[in-house]
Amino acid sequence: MVNLAVLRDNVDKKTVNMFWREAIHSGKHSDKKCPSCRSHLIEFNAVTGKNSVCLDICKKCQLIWFDQDELKQFPHHNLEIPMVVKQEAARAEVLLRAEAREIERKLETIKDALRLMVFL
Repeated sequence: MVNLAVLRDNVDKKTVNMFWREAIHSGKHSDKKCPSCRSHLIEFNAVTGKNSVCLDICKKCQLIWFDQDELKQFPHHNLEIPMVVKQEAARAEVLLRAEAREIERKLETIKDALRLMVFL
């Protein structure tokens, strides 16, 4: 089971939106009930490329119930991170490491000062 928001984050949004609209308008009411709210589910035959998957949808909960391995048949997002984001992350890491070294130097200075105070 997955809700629409999570599904849209992990599967192509256009595909999810198209399936949801088609399910609401052309799906058939099922005898099965939503395990969450006990409303009748809507059965919908979703076509994903060469495959056809029968999905159970709860309109009230906005949940799609998947049987084993059905989710794998959906087109997933290309999760390639853009080069500009990688470059910004690398720059941020360099700055954070420099800042951490500076904090460590200040900490050592404070420790040295405390050691001197103990001997006074």
